[in-house]
Amino acid sequence: MVPRSLLPFAGVLAAACVILAASGGVGVHAARHHTHTPHGAHASASLSQIHPLSQVGNTHDPSLLEMPKAIPTPNADALRGTRPNLVYIMADDSGYGDLGANGFGADTPFLDQLAAGGIRFTDFHSGSSICTPSRANVMTGRLGLRTGVTDLFWPESLHGLPRNETTLAEMLVAAKYHTAIVGKWHLGHVDGHHPSYRGFEETFGLPWGPGDGCVDVPDFDLVPKPRCPKDPLLDGAPAATRMFSLEYAQRDYARTHGRSLSAISLGYDGKAPANLLYDVPGPNCQTEGGAVNGAEELQQGPDESVMEFEARAKEYQEGRMPPPEVTKQCNQWILEQPVNLTSLTDKYVAKSDSLIRRWAKEQQSAKASGAEGKPFFLYVPLSHTHAPLFFDPRWTGSSKSKSIYGDTLREMDYQVQALYDSLKSAGVLDNTLIIYSSDNGPWEVMCQYGGSSGPFLGEWQKSATGGGGGATSKLTTWEAGHRVPSIAHWEGRIKPGQVSAALGSHLDIVPTFLALAGVPLPSDRQFDGVDLSPVLFDGAASVRDHLFHAEYINGNLTAMRFQQYKAYFKTYSVPSCNGTGPTPQHEIIHNPPLVFDLSQDPAEAKPLTNVAPALLQKFDQLRLQKLADIYSTPHTWANMTLGTTSAWPCCNPNHVDCRCED
Repeated sequence: MVPRSLLPFAGVLAAACVILAASGGVGVHAARHHTHTPHGAHASASLSQIHPLSQVGNTHDPSLLEMPKAIPTPNADALRGTRPNLVYIMADDSGYGDLGANGFGADTPFLDQLAAGGIRFTDFHSGSSICTPSRANVMTGRLGLRTGVTDLFWPESLHGLPRNETTLAEMLVAAKYHTAIVGKWHLGHVDGHHPSYRGFEETFGLPWGPGDGCVDVPDFDLVPKPRCPKDPLLDGAPAATRMFSLEYAQRDYARTHGRSLSAISLGYDGKAPANLLYDVPGPNCQTEGGAVNGAEELQQGPDESVMEFEARAKEYQEGRMPPPEVTKQCNQWILEQPVNLTSLTDKYVAKSDSLIRRWAKEQQSAKASGAEGKPFFLYVPLSHTHAPLFFDPRWTGSSKSKSIYGDTLREMDYQVQALYDSLKSAGVLDNTLIIYSSDNGPWEVMCQYGGSSGPFLGEWQKSATGGGGGATSKLTTWEAGHRVPSIAHWEGRIKPGQVSAALGSHLDIVPTFLALAGVPLPSDRQFDGVDLSPVLFDGAASVRDHLFHAEYINGNLTAMRFQQYKAYFKTYSVPSCNGTGPTPQHEIIHNPPLVFDLSQDPAEAKPLTNVAPALLQKFDQLRLQKLADIYSTPHTWANMTLGTTSAWPCCNPNHVDCRCED
């Protein structure tokens, strides 16, 4: 990452204050401020623990702002630098209530067993409440305002996670770890941004989610994906084929970008590409030297706003700015297009098993010869349980609920169990840290095809006398959007049967994994996560007392935690089940912020009244410090420019859907 000149602190402070003011922070009048009146009883289950640093029910207690003394951490100290194998498993759109051990009826027998054998976190959070930014948080340990990745990359995207951001895989492969990804990437697929270029020696999986592109096999969704045509895209192809491709491309673009068909340009290239599965056996898509076309993304200051990005995008769309060159070096490694979703989980299982057995055999051979074996980092971002839902027919009716979503959870549970069994049978389980979580909360707009948020209902937002309605899970800063199931397991190292209320985050994966690998954090940038080792190995109550929650699309930090208290400087609506909710998006600025005591009100139904001034000041102080730090240290502008369907990876350009075989 190329450092940029530091802004004078006064200028940074001013910039941060402007951002605070725009979202309802210190020193501004509220656009609308609610003093909430209770609106009836709410149904929520109490949590087994509250935040360990909390002072329950009294925001005026002076001891509230005091940090406890640090405890000795001999186990964490001893394990740092021991270079264990590292496995990170991340579900997709799986809510807090989708883990049976959390107590809300989900049918996940193996995940419950995994939790019983290690630590189950009750206060663990994604770095964002939407797919792409959340995955960037995991890979970099940095908030979206630092990486520039605050919105989604699409199949038509011409870029990805900026190359001057260093990924966890890049840092570990440089430290002589084996690295591989088996699952969904969603951080860019063109050359230079494909995972094969971002530190992963091997790549097996989808470039994005299961919902993009046509399919051959039926799936379960509110609006099922279109079936892929099978006619070659030749000059003599039937007119219906060409009409399908153009109509499909337009409709898919309109659906995924929230635009009407009338607003979509007819500038597509006549293809309707299918979703695909990569199997890349080496780095840089096995190209000589791993050459990448195009300039590095530029470092931009706070003046490079969304408006500036939109202006650049408009220049490109109007033909006043040449599009970047998009090469297709990774197309040769497309295994399936269209991907068969019903057999995808079994393919993931087989690939993970093959990698683990090969790496374990290498480690055992090295040990036998007196050498140090090469550890591995396996990143497994699952395709479940993002809509559309799918599973092998053998899982039909397997769940206690006999529902499509329940059966999908059962197949996901099986995939995690199979990975665990591979580690065990390969003889490396006792030297492997496994962490499981989800990229964000459930997607409420999917109705019966979305997951469970457990007790985190966001009732104030749903109330007519509060936020006015809408969803409170994925895409939002309400608890259901980012509080996710999480488990840590390391046989013989993590004491089994623990339930921890420590405040944890995706942002902590990078510092925790690097500490165990003996790799120092790069000194040329700031990180937003902390090393969780004291919690994992010594039972520390927590290693942080506050955490920030980012809006989707812009990444603004308009909600935050301090101990068990959560403050909202801004609330907004997104569509609920079947698209219900306020239209257009209903935003409310809160000054002073809405404050909830999550230890007493996990459903976020009743904002506190008479909040201590010292607590409000603490929220403002922490937020201002964070924004000042972000804008006074190196941060990146991510290029989110979209092209046409020509940017999609394509196995065979002679077919309308890029089908690999007739």
